[in-house]
Amino acid sequence: MTKNTLMFIAAALVMAAQGSFAQKQTDTYAAQHRSGIFVMIGTKVNNRTTAAIERMTPGTAWKQTAAVTGPVSFDAFRNNLTTYGMHFPDYPLPTPEEQKKIWEKAERYGIVDSLSLWAGSPTVLLALGAALLDTTVVPGTYTYRVTVKDESGKTVSTALSRETKFPQAAQFGAIRFLRYRAGKDFIYSEWLAKKPVPNQVRVFRADVNVGRFERIDAVKGFTKKNDSAFIFIKDTVISPAVRYAYFLEPINLFENSGASSDTAQMTNWDINALVLQEFTAANVDSGNTIRLRYKLSDPGLVSVVKIFRSVDADKGYALIAEVPPNQQAYDDNDGVPMRKYYYRLKFTDLYGNESGFSVRGFATYASQDQPFAPELFSAEGTKRGVLLSWRNYEANTDGFYIYRNDGISPALEIVSPMLRLKPDSVYTYLDSSKALRGNRFYSYALRTESTSHVKSGYSDTLMARPLLPTAPPAPVDVALSVDGDGMRLRWSDVSHPDDEVAGYLVYRKDRSPRSEYKKITSSVLAVNHNYFVDTTCAPDVVYEYAVTSCDVFGGESGKAGLLTAVRKSGALPPPGALKLYPQGKNILLRWDPVESGVAGYAVYRYVRGTVPVRIGTVKQQPDVEFTDTKVEKGKLYFYFIRTTNAQGKESEPGPESSVRFGW
Repeated sequence: MTKNTLMFIAAALVMAAQGSFAQKQTDTYAAQHRSGIFVMIGTKVNNRTTAAIERMTPGTAWKQTAAVTGPVSFDAFRNNLTTYGMHFPDYPLPTPEEQKKIWEKAERYGIVDSLSLWAGSPTVLLALGAALLDTTVVPGTYTYRVTVKDESGKTVSTALSRETKFPQAAQFGAIRFLRYRAGKDFIYSEWLAKKPVPNQVRVFRADVNVGRFERIDAVKGFTKKNDSAFIFIKDTVISPAVRYAYFLEPINLFENSGASSDTAQMTNWDINALVLQEFTAANVDSGNTIRLRYKLSDPGLVSVVKIFRSVDADKGYALIAEVPPNQQAYDDNDGVPMRKYYYRLKFTDLYGNESGFSVRGFATYASQDQPFAPELFSAEGTKRGVLLSWRNYEANTDGFYIYRNDGISPALEIVSPMLRLKPDSVYTYLDSSKALRGNRFYSYALRTESTSHVKSGYSDTLMARPLLPTAPPAPVDVALSVDGDGMRLRWSDVSHPDDEVAGYLVYRKDRSPRSEYKKITSSVLAVNHNYFVDTTCAPDVVYEYAVTSCDVFGGESGKAGLLTAVRKSGALPPPGALKLYPQGKNILLRWDPVESGVAGYAVYRYVRGTVPVRIGTVKQQPDVEFTDTKVEKGKLYFYFIRTTNAQGKESEPGPESSVRFGW
């Protein structure tokens, strides 16, 4: 037995021990063996308990069959292994070193699970007294009762098995032959067993010329994958140049056999010993053909020659033809021009055995045909440049070239290296050249280059403008003056030298430290509207103004002007419509704000017979209000509001309102 074989069998035994052998308090395990019924007694392995085994058949009473006690010494355990091993000839016995380890663990721990890989071995379990092989059964259906008692005679546990038939056929999945290879002194075969897989197989072999099958002691190996198992058989006792037939008989853990596999024929004649005396590959004249020539040392032993091709010397070979061995030549007309192709051969003998790859041959050919031009169907401006999209209808394409004009003259110039893009139904390329300008429309075209280095004609021409930022010229001659209640700006129109200018925008800010420019034109002013009157400016406030140009592409110039001015005026207007709202312990004040020219508001309060006192301030905002939190219940309060400017100057009082709080 090989190490792999032992590991596979041991794994199967462990699965059985963890699954089928696992028992409940009222359930034990019984299974048919080819010479009787195997009965699992329990999970204890010691000589301090005795198990009474009873059995019955339908309609009969319980009858004691045996009493089992574990071995009292290592020698007794070893003798038991020899005795019970004869009932399981297809499975290995533990080596002397393994026997010692098993006995030591059984003595130390006294449970089946401590035996590792041997915890599910029927032979080991029988030798330790954890199981019984009932060889006294006759055909029928049996139920077993196992009663375990300790040294004092006290019952420790009682368990019943399920009904077990004897005899009954084992059920396995089909075993299928996969492949084999042979050497001078061995035949190695691979088989696939489907679920449920066997625990072991017996190998039978016959000389095809004699026709009598005999069981052989071949080297076996197992590899389990998912619900299947790969079985490996190595037969090293063979004669040269003999054709053998093999089949496998599956067996389970208890030596019960199932349906055998189909028969597979094999020989130790090595197809790889065939000599390839000549192998060449060359282009035929100037045509699109590569001709292979080969010569075999013994073509009479070959049934078919397989021809493989790849574009990589070491991998990726695909079958392109199968030809008879006496043909000795093959023309490949299905290649791509200017691509190096590598060729290798395989040979199949009269028995169906296939050789490995032969040595390589290689060749290329060129084509003078002009390729098809690509279909340029889209040129789209983006914020990074111009995105081109095209389709290619030329099979033998090496790459593409991009052509573009300068946005002024119609002449096209090549602007890209050869683009070797991966094969796709639609190709794309982003022209992000630093030479592109956002205020120009560019013409584009493409050409294909074939694998034989022949260029196509031009594709159709498309135009596009990159959506890059543009900067029109800034306004000039900006002037600022006071115009009645507003501020007037004037500037010179710059659209005449640059017809891409579409209009102007006006910005304003005050001179406070954190002030920023804000646009005060609701839309772009037309190019012929080169002035603007700001009627929203507040009096006595210093403002700074600026003007920018806008072009038809959405670009904006830098700010021009940066001029300051102030509009003087008289007294500040007071606010109006003061309303009072008692709210809990407070009084809420609301009033109509002044539209412009004020910085905030001062809130005053008094009671009759006293001087009004300012109780708070509020900054200017669309909705203004103030909450008086220092009021007393029952008092009549009078309120009014004054507006204030940036210098702190206050207006006359606004309308007065009163309210008696907490009435």
